[in-house]
Amino acid sequence: LLGIFDAVDEWGAIVKPVGGTPLVDKNNKPILFYIFKTEGELKYLLGSGLEKPDWFDGYAKEILSNSRLGEKSDTLVLGLPAGQYLLWGFGATHNVTNGNFDFYAPNYAAVDFGIGTAKSGMVGSPGNAANAITVGAYNFRRSWQNREGSGTAFNFAINEISDYSSPGGKRRIDGVVKPDIAAPGTYTISPLSGASMLNSNACNGENMGAGLGKRFVTADGTHVAWSGTSASAPFTAGVIALMMQKNRTLDAEQVRRILIRTARKGGVIGGVPNPAWGNGMLNPAAAIAATPIGRAAK
Repeated sequence: LLGIFDAVDEWGAIVKPVGGTPLVDKNNKPILFYIFKTEGELKYLLGSGLEKPDWFDGYAKEILSNSRLGEKSDTLVLGLPAGQYLLWGFGATHNVTNGNFDFYAPNYAAVDFGIGTAKSGMVGSPGNAANAITVGAYNFRRSWQNREGSGTAFNFAINEISDYSSPGGKRRIDGVVKPDIAAPGTYTISPLSGASMLNSNACNGENMGAGLGKRFVTADGTHVAWSGTSASAPFTAGVIALMMQKNRTLDAEQVRRILIRTARKGGVIGGVPNPAWGNGMLNPAAAIAATPIGRAAK
């Protein structure tokens, strides 16, 4: 886990194993421990009533050596062996000015952040790069006729941000907003690979047909309904291709500005920029219309 704390605060984190972990004391009790900052130093402390194993000091010092105290923010790099844990952030002393902190996990699906948390700042690399055109996903199709001869349908709302689309916001270092825009992602219908037959070994048995099943293969047997920012990003790339067909002298920043300027706003999108939608919903027709005609295209 990666923890980011405001450097003006004296902060701390509590780790409590709750199952399936080698972090146990000499009496095989789960080790509750504290990592905290006071008086400009990182420190650690074992929970009361525990008999410290010989390896614990080395483990805790490794966490401290990997972590950094900075001028604006402090970074806690908390390596945990496989298992289940409860985690708290807290004020280590009364010297807390901000009180806000961020935690990030390599696999967000394996973590459940509880009361008082806000999901934001979750756009990962390379989508958090300044020069990338970063695309979120929204719901635009919820039913189709499937290969089973019936209909597949979901009850989510159309034109709402998809639940898997990573919320972003302003980057701490410079205020750049990610994602830039959102495009159709749930559900996209695309050609189904001829190798992607149900129960086949193509793609190590995890191909679209085998992984999703007949409910997601369309009635013609040659298309599949799927979702993801892996769908919304190429949708946007297709719009950009049409923009560049009209004017092939455009650079990435010019394209981004046109996409942002012409994006749909208001309604369910709300005020922009915001962490979910970035600068709004991609508007293909408006983006292409706003693209100036290049000399080669006249």
